[in-house]
Amino acid sequence: FIENYIILSDSKCFTGSSSFVKKIFNKNSKLEYAAKIIDVNKADIEKEIDILKTLKHPNIIEIIDVFYISKNNRVVLVFDWMSGGNVSDILIVN
Repeated sequence: FIENYIILSDSKCFTGSSSFVKKIFNKNSKLEYAAKIIDVNKADIEKEIDILKTLKHPNIIEIIDVFYISKNNRVVLVFDWMSGGNVSDILIVN
């Protein structure tokens, strides 16, 4: 993961019960992405990954990459970066 991406911010963009999201930068493509970092002990991640890989729709953010980090038992899901905040904040405002 670290070979391909740089974490752009120390602050978490979003925090859930078993995961958090950080903004990252791809060293090769020079594009920004979102990294959802999941604690594998608290989540059934394989099912989520399988579902995300099959979803193809213009209104759903596509999964770009998956990394397994065994030393701290985490999985990193890489998605396109969407500015404007997380969906729950947008729904509350509107």
